[in-house]
Amino acid sequence: MQRFAIRTIYGLYNYGNRLQNYALQQIMCSALSSGSTLIENPQSISPVKRLAKIFLKKKNGKIFLKTCKDFQKEKADKIRKSNFRSFTEQHIAPRHIPDSQLTSFSEHSLDFLIAGSDQVWNPLFWSRKDPMPEFNRYLLTFTPPSKRIAYAASFGIPKLPVEWEDKFAVELAKFKAISVREESGAQIVKKLIGKDVPVILDPTLLLTAQEWRKIETHTLPASKKYILTYFLGPQPETVHTEVKKKAGELGAEIIEMMDWRSPHYVLGPDGFLEMLDHAQAVFTDSFHGTVFCILFHKPFYVYQRYENDGSDANMFSRIDTLLSKTGLTQCVAEHRPPTEEEFAHADKLLEKEREYSLQFLRDSLQE
Repeated sequence: MQRFAIRTIYGLYNYGNRLQNYALQQIMCSALSSGSTLIENPQSISPVKRLAKIFLKKKNGKIFLKTCKDFQKEKADKIRKSNFRSFTEQHIAPRHIPDSQLTSFSEHSLDFLIAGSDQVWNPLFWSRKDPMPEFNRYLLTFTPPSKRIAYAASFGIPKLPVEWEDKFAVELAKFKAISVREESGAQIVKKLIGKDVPVILDPTLLLTAQEWRKIETHTLPASKKYILTYFLGPQPETVHTEVKKKAGELGAEIIEMMDWRSPHYVLGPDGFLEMLDHAQAVFTDSFHGTVFCILFHKPFYVYQRYENDGSDANMFSRIDTLLSKTGLTQCVAEHRPPTEEEFAHADKLLEKEREYSLQFLRDSLQE
């Protein structure tokens, strides 16, 4: 009996993160006998900090008393997080293993450990005070090299900060097998260890639309007609004007998925799938938003994501890789949604990419 565990980013209430975790675990469970996703125990905070967190907020380095609006948003966030936790417990059932016990657990209970997917190798996500626990966690330093596999791991940045290059090079060279999610990631690995690694599908693309529909919530009324926006970063007013124009053409209401005042903001990942699946059109800057639009054949308009300071957040590399693999780059260039014929062609390309990605896993899991 072969046993595996997955190490991915956990604790972020992000739709793509939870759904890629679910997909990879489903695929791995179909390939091996048993497995789970490992998560660290939540950090405790002192009573004083907990009390301060209830009434105070920090903005631009300054401390303010929270307003009624802040409390209303926190209430929505609390419901949303509860729905995310319910989804995770029902469909992923993670295992809490303290970092101090990882080496022993790996030695006695695992045959393989998979890092990925998502931005597990993005050091900008790690603690500024002490990033090494996260480095060890996601580079799998606690387990023998013969057990280390990276599936569609992402750096999320065009190049590593110089101070991390040597550390990454040492540990990446030890992996039994490495695959990445974006071309930029393959270039980073090539630079660090001189090895060509495959660029494969994000786990969410390993499952078909029919398989995803099995876990939708199925609560939307059939008559509901809407355009969905799913923006993870701010967008210029011109984009919002385009959304309003399209809504007028279709006679549909606009639902902003990330607007905390919307009743749809609190939905868990299963509700998110249903919202995308039944939309008349989708406007997004999200990689996973784009993924599910392609799978569900939803008319979509994808945009560059920008940080609050207006700088390029460099999130488009993975979307560009996805559109290239599915033959849909022209739709973005012409700023139009794909036709049904183009979606059908994308399905055929995805089938080939799925086999390529699954073959990587099969080869990696050979003793």
